[in-house]
Amino acid sequence: MLVTRPSTEEITLERDKIYRALLTSRKNGYPCVPLKHYYISPLKTHCDFYEDAALTKFRGCFPIQEVSLIIEETSLNESLTEEINNPIPQATNEEETDFRQLTLF
Repeated sequence: MLVTRPSTEEITLERDKIYRALLTSRKNGYPCVPLKHYYISPLKTHCDFYEDAALTKFRGCFPIQEVSLIIEETSLNESLTEEINNPIPQATNEEETDFRQLTLF
């Protein structure tokens, strides 16, 4: 069976969005990277692969044509924008703000 892959020009992904995709192939030098679903952060012709939606467990950088079933992760984008828009709560008690400068020398 002949499987044709789309060229990189046919796949257009926005760089500021996170996607979920299936890694369908990899080069021989990466046998420890299983072929499964990953979260990807697209670059120009390649994309960074992560195990988790928070993009903390980096798995590698592969060409975009090695992935299929690309789905945009909108729920992750919404949660990140909520974190950015919500300011960090400030300390209100005097006990929390009462601190002294420490010197090492």
